[in-house]
Amino acid sequence: MEILDYLFPYPGFGVIVSFSIIYGLCSVVIILGIILTRKLNFKSRTAIWLLIFIINSLIAAQFYPKQGGITVLEKIGHTYNVINNYESITEEDLELYIENEFDAFDISIPDVKERYIAALYKFRNEINRDGICFIYGDRDKPILENTSIEKHFETGQDKLIWWLLETFK
Repeated sequence: MEILDYLFPYPGFGVIVSFSIIYGLCSVVIILGIILTRKLNFKSRTAIWLLIFIINSLIAAQFYPKQGGITVLEKIGHTYNVINNYESITEEDLELYIENEFDAFDISIPDVKERYIAALYKFRNEINRDGICFIYGDRDKPILENTSIEKHFETGQDKLIWWLLETFK
């Protein structure tokens, strides 16, 4: 759960209900695993417990609470799509945020924040670094000559996207 909280913070009020659901469903899967694997050989038992681990990870990722209604699995899908379609990122993606809004990104674009981070990476050398551009459109985060953009990211997901692009692109 800590990994999910680092990568996808701001779970909102839904954490009270969703954690109960996550622990309940995962407990049921584990109990079923115990019942099913009692009389199996080592290889079968290992395969089933690996499958149980994967199922429980998917349950946790799907039901993990996110403010804004998008699930962790959807955010992972958006990250994957942006990395795969990196060539389609344009300089216009640098302007996907809306200044002075509570949620500074245009929610009509499904992968808006991921596209913005990829655009920051792709055009990091072309961005005007005299203080008139801001990370996330936040006036407290101007992009200056010595600004390390990735150090100002708010979420682990943003840092992960940057790292994936650095590593594989």
